[in-house]
Amino acid sequence: MLLRSLLTILFLTILASAQTGKVLYTTYCSACHAPDGKGANNGAFPPLAKSPWLHGEPERAIQIALHGLTGEVEVLEKTYNLQMPPQGAMLNDQQLASILTYTRSSWGNKESAVTPAQVAVVREMSANRSEMWTAESLLKIHPFPNSDSPIKNLIRSTYLGQWKKLPDYSTLKIVSVEEEADGFLNLYDIEAKDNFGVVWEGDLQVQETGAYSFTLDSNDGSALYLDGKKIIELNSTGPLYTRRQGEKVELKKGTIPIRVEYFEVSGAQDIVLLWRGPGISGSQWMSVKPKTKRTPAPVIDLTPTGKESAIYNNFLNGTTPRSIAIGHPNGANFAFSTSNCSLSLLWSGQFINAGKHWTSRGVGRVDPHGKNLVNLGDTGFVSDDPVQFKGHTMDKLRRPTFNYTVGQSIITDAIMPGQSLNTLVRTITIKGDKPLTLKVVQGISITSPEKATYIIAKKWVLNTAETPTTLSKDSLQLVLAPGTHTLTYTLLP
Repeated sequence: MLLRSLLTILFLTILASAQTGKVLYTTYCSACHAPDGKGANNGAFPPLAKSPWLHGEPERAIQIALHGLTGEVEVLEKTYNLQMPPQGAMLNDQQLASILTYTRSSWGNKESAVTPAQVAVVREMSANRSEMWTAESLLKIHPFPNSDSPIKNLIRSTYLGQWKKLPDYSTLKIVSVEEEADGFLNLYDIEAKDNFGVVWEGDLQVQETGAYSFTLDSNDGSALYLDGKKIIELNSTGPLYTRRQGEKVELKKGTIPIRVEYFEVSGAQDIVLLWRGPGISGSQWMSVKPKTKRTPAPVIDLTPTGKESAIYNNFLNGTTPRSIAIGHPNGANFAFSTSNCSLSLLWSGQFINAGKHWTSRGVGRVDPHGKNLVNLGDTGFVSDDPVQFKGHTMDKLRRPTFNYTVGQSIITDAIMPGQSLNTLVRTITIKGDKPLTLKVVQGISITSPEKATYIIAKKWVLNTAETPTTLSKDSLQLVLAPGTHTLTYTLLP
């Protein structure tokens, strides 16, 4: 009976921790990684579902949560070039442990729970770290569980010749034979730079019987054979990242002969081979990671569709990393900081050029794509009580209402399109027992030509019936009593 009681207590404790982790994840993480862990904006952000970055021992994930991650990172065969902001200063050990426990046990992830003590140890060990991690630097310390190549006894044979398609290598003369001691396909130490071919042969170690997915890409042609059977072929010239192919194969546990063929005409020389399957954490590389970078990002003009508003959860200049941008069909656009629970940017016309982030070809922030941009400064409710973001809801037209608290007061903040072009109607509802001070503008020019009318940076007009407590040439604060209040922003004609 005692053992059963202890097991019941342990189960309920883990269950409560997971529920807390879900709430914290929804508040702090879902804007980028999505409620289902698959990455917001249809996968524009790295997914956490089945991500190898969460697998194995928890130290790797704890380091990312504490200190952030910047630069190129590959997740499930897709390369991202974004920034994961550090959370160590914002969240305590218990909160981080709850979030990581939830993410490591959800959406197909089946990793062990993370304790506050584990977070505390990693936090203390890396207390002097002031920079975000890169994928390369972090994996040197905390590699994936399956970081070794699954190919053993790998031999590389090199040929010389000019081809437009894969030749019959059995009829050609080998010019050199070398062992790939680490088991990874490598083209970068070959003396010839143009007009050559390579054949790799080795033994693929299959640890479990099941379905495996292979991915092949190259510049120029290539082919993959397993046990003498052709699986994938890219039998033409062309650059990397344009012809990637995948194939699923049923394999039995044991050793299987693997053969990879390749030919190079001119220019860059790259090959990519990965596999996924039972017992493998994410995608496992069989080749040296390519040196060739992707081409500059195209312009992807994200705009509202019909009556629906457009949403963009990514890094924008002029606001905090945790911001949500909305483009309304009437041409009025804004960004709302979920860190500060404040309206931070206004602009009109075009909404966002999403090409830099959505194609994984750019790191850092982008500028809003339109015109009449105004940064409202350090705005939001002024209070000695904590301000905490509680998520947002969307109506059928993808128009948001932001939910947060200021101490014991509960706030809903809906920023909707007005009836006129380039107009926003902001409706703030306060449920509480005391008035709150809202900083509307800070650090930019503001004038009031008449009562209840304020001109912001000579570009936007704010109309509100609320009485200001502070009005100067660069600051406006309003006192809002419990109840509903309306602020209307309109672009100056």
